Amino acid sequence: MHGKPHANGGEKFRLLASTREYAPGERSILAGFPNLTPVAILNTSTIISGAIKLHESIAENEMRQNGVYAVINERNGKLYIGSTGRGFKTRLKEHQRSLRCGDHCSLRLQRDWDRQEGEDFLFKILETVPSKELVNVGYLLGVEQMWIDATVCLHRKLGYNSYPIAGSPFGYGRKRYIATNPKGQQFSVLYLSAFCEKHDLSEYHMRDCARGVSRFHKGWRCEFVDGSTPEWIDKTEECKKDYIVTSPNGEVYQVKGLNHFCKEHGLRQSGMSKVARGKLSSYKGWKVIFADGSTPKYFNQVALRRKQYIVTTPNGEEYLVEHLKEFCDRHGIGRNGQLGLQKVATGKTPSYKNWKCRLADGSLTKLESNERPVKYIATHPNGIRFPVRNRNMDQFCRENGLIHASMANVAKGLNTHHKDWGCVFADGSSPACKKEPRNKQWILTDPNGIEHLVVNLHKFAREQGLDPKKLSRVAHGQALQHKRWKCCRAD
Repeated sequence: MHGKPHANGGEKFRLLASTREYAPGERSILAGFPNLTPVAILNTSTIISGAIKLHESIAENEMRQNGVYAVINERNGKLYIGSTGRGFKTRLKEHQRSLRCGDHCSLRLQRDWDRQEGEDFLFKILETVPSKELVNVGYLLGVEQMWIDATVCLHRKLGYNSYPIAGSPFGYGRKRYIATNPKGQQFSVLYLSAFCEKHDLSEYHMRDCARGVSRFHKGWRCEFVDGSTPEWIDKTEECKKDYIVTSPNGEVYQVKGLNHFCKEHGLRQSGMSKVARGKLSSYKGWKVIFADGSTPKYFNQVALRRKQYIVTTPNGEEYLVEHLKEFCDRHGIGRNGQLGLQKVATGKTPSYKNWKCRLADGSLTKLESNERPVKYIATHPNGIRFPVRNRNMDQFCRENGLIHASMANVAKGLNTHHKDWGCVFADGSSPACKKEPRNKQWILTDPNGIEHLVVNLHKFAREQGLDPKKLSRVAHGQALQHKRWKCCRAD
């Protein structure tokens, strides 16, 4: 499908030196390969012979080979130079998929592909690198750099490449890495995520190694190809603090960092750290303070929050209690008794199984049930008045088929009544209702033609066996009639 591969570096095309001038630092890829001779400046017609259509498949013997390739546009002669260390077949499929999806790394190539609807694009293998070891140490990048210089594909009118240095097909954003395994074997890595997944590594920690944050990860080392990885500096010793630790026997130790000391003596570092920060008085009899004396004083917060109670038994005996839970367990009333006595002490209930309780400082006293004030006065449609306490309003409304919220609105002056019931606050603070009563009158015509003057339309509908909602639609002009009844406003 293409010319004979040149495994030795492609002397056929390396005839004279490239005239391209390099920017500072661009020679870094080629510095390790002095035997590579620059490729002569070529045009598209020189390399287009033997190319295949981009949507076709590569020959069987070329699928797993590695090297440099070109994507060529026959209409304008532009080309894209790239390299692969994972086989030409894999890289060709990636180009085909990304171009079809519209997210190719080269925007100029993607625009021409969309404009030509994928027609007249070719794929050509320029040079193969048979040795996998050469690919791993970066030899392939040097070969790709030679072809980029020879084809001048960086020029917008000649090619689609956008990055002058080989090794970043995604422009300026993606970097190449050199990963070294514990045995010393090196790998040239572009897709770090896939590489880490293949070798059971953490991408996050490998990137930390490349940035100089970590020294190694599972014995692996990682650094940038361009040599920008900073030197790793061990800062763990600088972060360790000095402690003075006292054992249960009274022995004193001066320790730098708690981790190693706790492992030697079978202690937990978190517990010892809490002691040093003043959150615990001791841990398994051990005490620890900062050597600079910055350890805060320990305060028993539970003891500070603990309250004293005066508990009265059903027999009239009184006890001054500090630990209410232990007192309840000792007298056989258990956890429920503790909760019940706390409710009595805070005034939520008058007593618990004839036990009474109050706070010793008198800050909260219990409220007897008969001392609860009356909040509402509810008035029956017949005129009977009922005093109702706030806690009993729900029960009162359920017994009389009322709604608590609606009765409260009547008391607040938002409504005049609720189901003909009235309601006011017992202290006389209920405002007058500002809502004007509805005095709408309706004229209803029955099937016999007799007219009826009605004030309460819904009540009349229920009395005549009609649907109030449907009759209301007739009254508002949304329907012509309901069961041959007609309705309209009296005014």
